[in-house]
Amino acid sequence: MEGSVSPLSKPMEVKLWPIDRLMPYARNPRKNDQAVDRMCASIQEFGFKIPCLVRSDGEVVDGHLRLKAARRLGLIEVPVILCDEWSPAQVKAFRLLVNRSVNWAAWDEELLAVELEEIQGLGFDLELTVVEVTTTLSQWVKGDFEALIILWSGRVDLDANLYSFNACDGSLNGSKYCNPRVDGFLKEARSVTDYEQRYGAYEKATGILLTELPYIYLWHPAMIYGVSQKIDGFRLVPDSLVRVVGLTLRP
Repeated sequence: MEGSVSPLSKPMEVKLWPIDRLMPYARNPRKNDQAVDRMCASIQEFGFKIPCLVRSDGEVVDGHLRLKAARRLGLIEVPVILCDEWSPAQVKAFRLLVNRSVNWAAWDEELLAVELEEIQGLGFDLELTVVEVTTTLSQWVKGDFEALIILWSGRVDLDANLYSFNACDGSLNGSKYCNPRVDGFLKEARSVTDYEQRYGAYEKATGILLTELPYIYLWHPAMIYGVSQKIDGFRLVPDSLVRVVGLTLRP
């Protein structure tokens, strides 16, 4: 189109700025303090290869975690790229976009396994840490992990499966996921007793969750039970928890 400007028409220039010139965005919604040590290790291994995006007044658009790590490592300069051509609205949109974009794609598990095997063969330590349940839950809720596999037995009522994991204030929201629309649907569902109303609200919430994927469900375990013929009153419930109330043992 005549008069349009390509986003790549302006040469991109990487500059070195004194680290004290950079100012973190005061309302940065990303919580990353628990990841600073890992970023420090990354910079020590690979160097500071991804510049921070900044405005000319020093405000950081992207790169808050890298900046925290650089300061902890005692760096006096960091590479930056100016993005003054962006409007304030574009800056806000990019901050959110760059942090959410990691969820846009999925892993090819087979190719990932090949890459991990080759990396380990080259001497990188990628050991998996197995911890007991209490520690796992603590690390999960605090966000103290890079990748974590959890198991959930499930509950008969959907509220116990969805709210605690996905609501902004959910007690088991280890991913720190927060979407006001999802919150609204979940609160609507737990406030009514009509089946159709609850079903509709959960359906809307689930539609968003399956798109944004705060959790990736890898498998659904098959629970196999064996019950003695002397047991009466056994009732299998879909949450895989055994109810002992009402069970009797015949002689």
